[in-house]
Amino acid sequence: MAGLYRSLVKNTLLLYIRTVFSLCLQLIAVRFLLKYLGSEDYGLYGLVGSIVVVVESLKTILSGSIQRFINIELGRGNNDKVRDIFNAGRKIHIYLGIVLTLLTIVIGVVAIPFLKIPVHLQTQAYFVLIFTAANMGIGMIIVPYDAVIIAFEHFNAFALISVLNSFLKLGIVFLLLLIPIWRVSVYAGLLLIVTLITRLLNYWFCNLKLKEVVRISPVLDKQYYRKLLKFTGLQSLGVISGSVQGIGINFLLNIFGGLVVNTARTIAYQVLAAVNILVWNINIGFGPRCVTLWGAGHYDEFYKLMFLQSKICFVINAIMGCMIATFAVPILKIWLGDIPEYTVEFVQVIFIYAALKSFHDALDLPYKSSGIIKPFQIIITVFNLLSIIVAWILLRMDFPYIVAFLSMIICEFCIVVIASITAKYVVDFPLKRYSMQVFLRTILAVIFLFILFKYTYSRVNEEESVLELLIHISLFVIFETVCVLLIMFKFAELRNILHSIKIRK
Repeated sequence: MAGLYRSLVKNTLLLYIRTVFSLCLQLIAVRFLLKYLGSEDYGLYGLVGSIVVVVESLKTILSGSIQRFINIELGRGNNDKVRDIFNAGRKIHIYLGIVLTLLTIVIGVVAIPFLKIPVHLQTQAYFVLIFTAANMGIGMIIVPYDAVIIAFEHFNAFALISVLNSFLKLGIVFLLLLIPIWRVSVYAGLLLIVTLITRLLNYWFCNLKLKEVVRISPVLDKQYYRKLLKFTGLQSLGVISGSVQGIGINFLLNIFGGLVVNTARTIAYQVLAAVNILVWNINIGFGPRCVTLWGAGHYDEFYKLMFLQSKICFVINAIMGCMIATFAVPILKIWLGDIPEYTVEFVQVIFIYAALKSFHDALDLPYKSSGIIKPFQIIITVFNLLSIIVAWILLRMDFPYIVAFLSMIICEFCIVVIASITAKYVVDFPLKRYSMQVFLRTILAVIFLFILFKYTYSRVNEEESVLELLIHISLFVIFETVCVLLIMFKFAELRNILHSIKIRK
């Protein structure tokens, strides 16, 4: 396992280098984007952009499907079949990219008139929709190349291209200073150009380093078309329902609260996305290796990594979430200047949802690796859609807007519990061991963090200087990190990880 830990640490460190740059650039970009666009335009971009999410989520599904089949064949030693998988996926993506771009525009054109968008912004809403849909289509066509880079663990190139993407996105924010009118439409158009540049770099790298894998050739094993589409079709149930959940909650908040509430929701998701970059890095680093272990029949090593992934993802969300929730007001003041109404409470509660969601991708691994994904996807779909219904009922009853997030939290809790129990009977998942090593430790960590939050939040001084705030946050993070690590991990796990880092140095 030592070599395995070293490889995972290497991949994760490369991804974190990328994350540090991307996260800093993203936070800077959001502040100036909100300043240059204003609350109305910023809310409009978040609202219209969310229409694309339901279709764009298919990129994640198909990328994961291609990556899964590649890693299974690599684990079995069938390297010659990898090119067939890539070419089957490439053809599927070309057709889907075209069809889904047109479908997204149609969905948006139908949906926009029913949204509470001010008259003077309605024309811009359609331009944002078209640019964002085209952005999604270009991304869809190049997804097989992303999947190959991740499957073969070329995380150095992956990290470098991502950092360049973040720099370009920050650059176009400052270009808005030169645009006196229609800034939100121009911003969406410039994002399309950035996507085109970075996607062409992915294509170039694959043809340089993985030329034999991505060489265009006839698909010898035609079954891969059927396998990819079947696997993707089943997996799409959960992923698309998750996107529909996000759009549904977004639309409900806009219908009942208007663009001001939607702006607060968009900022909360921006903060969550910044933290989730860290979690996503863990999932990307662990996923290919776990699937390869399953394909090779090394189930014990598979579950060791899966348990470790669950813990690490929770720890990141819990530590960062508790820190941001505790110091939400001063952090948002420094970041945004003026804090839009509802933003603080939305930011605080969203991390409860994120902590539960930490187990989502890890629990998906046994289902995905075994190919028996239908039960998990049905569970996700039912509760994602149920959360929208619950939120609508509560908002109709004039409950505070925050109940929309609470409905998501309750449904996500049900997903984690039911999916864990179901996995025991479907894929022989070691539920008892997982409960003792992960869930029990999680409960203890949550109790500790809740007490820490309640004790510290009322004592935060909103008027202290930036230097004083940084000192207090640093001390807070050090204390909570040490305590949470000791609660969540066995000493052997910490020793292996630290030993791997030491070797890398």
